[in-house]
Amino acid sequence: MKSIAKTLYNLTLNKLHLYRHLVNKMRFKGLSIEPSALMHVEGDIHYGRHSLINLGANIIVPEGSKLVLGNNNYIGRYVEIGPTHCIKIGDYTSLQDRCILVGDIEVGRYCLFSLNVLIASGKHCFDRKPHYLIRDQDELFLSEQYQQNKLSKKVIIEDDCWIGVNVVIMPGVRIGKGSIIGANSVVTKDIPPYSVAVGAPACVVKQRLEFMPPQELCYSRELDYPYFYSGFEISAHERQNALPFEGFFTKQEFELALNTQGYSKIALMVKSTDSDCSLSYNGESKVVGSQFSKIVFDLSQSKSNLLNFNNNSENRNAKLVLQKAWVE
Repeated sequence: MKSIAKTLYNLTLNKLHLYRHLVNKMRFKGLSIEPSALMHVEGDIHYGRHSLINLGANIIVPEGSKLVLGNNNYIGRYVEIGPTHCIKIGDYTSLQDRCILVGDIEVGRYCLFSLNVLIASGKHCFDRKPHYLIRDQDELFLSEQYQQNKLSKKVIIEDDCWIGVNVVIMPGVRIGKGSIIGANSVVTKDIPPYSVAVGAPACVVKQRLEFMPPQELCYSRELDYPYFYSGFEISAHERQNALPFEGFFTKQEFELALNTQGYSKIALMVKSTDSDCSLSYNGESKVVGSQFSKIVFDLSQSKSNLLNFNNNSENRNAKLVLQKAWVE
């Protein structure tokens, strides 16, 4: 009898997996989803090319929330992803088995997550009325619309980070580009770029490199790569693909890290691969043509070394190619 029951159970499970596989294949065209993965999507989901969702993964996107996957993402076995507002995962980022991402989270490109990583942007309310049950305090707090955002603080993990096994990342934390978080660490505060942090709470113990933004960047200098900060196609094979264009391809939004102290202008040597593009910085827009030309903007009054740009072209296939950037 046990053998018959087990056979019937396996047949039923296989039919269920086949049904899920057919539904997912029709609904999420171009996204590779293992048949046992659960895709419960009532909100919005956006995804690029060549991404894989593996065995037993749980993807739950409630109404009013959004999940954005990039190109070439790997979502491992039994991973759980559940945005409350938005979870965004950049190109070439991989999440190994049993990672859990819940809340409002942004993960950059080229990141490596080991096993059992937990990231949650939310927290419980326990001290507003400490004589109440924590569960009751949550309900009371959430009933006040203007208070709801205080229970969730966005977590940001920038490009090229390696997150070790069993790491916990707390609400509101920003992990800077190129950082490494050691196994079993609990990250409770921001980590600077290119740092190695370990412990509970995690503390910086060394630097991958001395992060000092220069006054000029050039795509052909390897030591400048870290300062093409985000939004660049900068992996080895992407650089190879861009060689004929003599620069780095940018995404729609990109950031440069430059030492702007004492300067008033930012100059870029840039071109478009297709029709004319509109490049904007600090509320100012300039047209970029199909040949390399110098584009100059007034620097913002912000003291940050990170400069944010946007490609506002209506043609989404048109890419910008950045060759050099410097301050004047």
